Amino acid sequence: MKIAEGLEVLVIAPSNGGPPYHPSALYDERSVVLVDAGLPDFLDLIVAAMQDAGLSPDRLQAIVFTHNDLDPIGSLPHFPAAPGGDRLDVYVHEADKDVVNGHRPMIKVPADRVDMILGTIPADAMVVQGDQLMGPNPGFTPNMNEALRPLGKLAAYDIETVVCFHGGIYRGQENERIAELAAQAQAD
Repeated sequence: MKIAEGLEVLVIAPSNGGPPYHPSALYDERSVVLVDAGLPDFLDLIVAAMQDAGLSPDRLQAIVFTHNDLDPIGSLPHFPAAPGGDRLDVYVHEADKDVVNGHRPMIKVPADRVDMILGTIPADAMVVQGDQLMGPNPGFTPNMNEALRPLGKLAAYDIETVVCFHGGIYRGQENERIAELAAQAQAD
């Protein structure tokens, strides 16, 4: 789904019938950068979703990983086989590079280690469930306060669309809902 010129949200429906994943593709006329790559064996699904969006997998230049869970990085080993895959750059937080390189086991990332596009906003700090923007899933979040507190940093931006890897797209009083979520964090 095209969000804006140069930003496409891909919808990846796993074969097991589980909920879809929503990696993003940033693109221009020369290249595509994928944000998260999905679970192991998602390569064919990612390539098909890119093609459905009118993006050539041959233009894939880089993958940005938001955190070191299996769902965003699981397909990485398969990407060298992708068209154009031999020239991929991989971007990951410094603290997670050993996990992505296979030198350290995967663990849930504490929010203060995720340093992404808008500052230190935890990668799974928001999810879309149905048509609602929610905070992180408590079962997968070691410290809810640590995950929610940084959402306040988004208040400085006029947000039109929220894209969540888990749940997809949220539109409708984005700034107000994010402020409500950030306010749920308790002071230490």
